[in-house]
Formats: sequence, C-alpha cells, structure tokens
Amino acid sequence: MTTSPAIRGTGPASPGARQPSGLVLIVALTRVSARQSIANAHFLQEHGVPVAILTAEPIALHDYDIDPSVPVIDLTRAEVATLPHRATVHLRRLRTLGLPGRAVNAVGHKVYKVLRPAVLWRAAEHALAEHLDLDNVSEIILADAHAVPLGWHLARSRPDLSVVFSLDRSRYLPVGDTAPESADI
Repeated sequence: MTTSPAIRGTGPASPGARQPSGLVLIVALTRVSARQSIANAHFLQEHGVPVAILTAEPIALHDYDIDPSVPVIDLTRAEVATLPHRATVHLRRLRTLGLPGRAVNAVGHKVYKVLRPAVLWRAAEHALAEHLDLDNVSEIILADAHAVPLGWHLARSRPDLSVVFSLDRSRYLPVGDTAPESADI
C-alpha cells in the first residue's frame, strides 16, 4: 500500500504536548463545514500533528485558502463515476419524453439521497486505501452530519480508531495551557 509523502510521517510534536501519535483525518463532506475544518487543520499543523482532509466538496476548501501542505482527498470524481449518480443523470433525460421535470427530479433526488452514503463509503474506501494508510491514523473527526455514515463504517472496520464529532484542542496543547475558543462555533 503506497501513501502520499505528505501523509507518511507523524511530524514533530510541540514540547510537553499530550497528543496521540499519528495522523488526524478530518471528514468534511459538505461546504458548510469547510471553514471550521480548515481552522482545525491549521491548528493541528501548528502543533506538529499531521492532518489530512477527506471531502466531497474540494472547491469549498480552496475558497477558504487551505494551506497547500494539507493533503485533500477528493471523493468527487469517484462519486460522479458511480451507477446511482449516472442513473440520476439519465433520469433527467426523461424530461425529453414529456415527463414533468419536477417529477423526474424528485424521483432522482430521493433515490440518490438514500444511496449517497453507501456511494460515498465505497468511494472513500478506495480513496483512503490509495492515499493513506489507516494504520497511521490516530483520530477521525466528523465535521458535518453527512460524514456520520462514513464515520460509522470507519469505526466499525477499525474499532481501535477514535472517531469524534469535534476536535478536542486541549489534547494537543502542552500541559497547563488552555485551548482558545474557536470563533467559528
């Protein structure tokens, strides 16, 4: 299994920090969580913790000027190539047969809304295997509600991993320091 050089190492820790060793993976599937995910990634980098972001909305991350040294694993291409996504595109073509557009869109949207978590899990499974080694991951942060099914699958397949909904900044600070409050919460 090959890994990206940016993700391979664990990086130096800040002196006196009580941090877990290994990479922190931030799962941010929607654009809503982009700003907070980038703030968390920058905080972790400042404290010498390697971080990677798994997303289905990479443009949102780049809109907030993500540091180029933070690896972004993009699921967009894999999601678009799946059968359920292609089926919704073909459903839209039914409009040319005289079916009402709203009915076609509603059917396609409802079907894909149910199937999207499974599609994203399969895409993430392949992308994670290609880009990083889950044995080096110490914590997974689920940045939005859409990441919960993916986090559930990851926690189920790797029970030793810590899967959380928000970053506990006090774990990465030197003993005695207090975590600054986030302005985005």
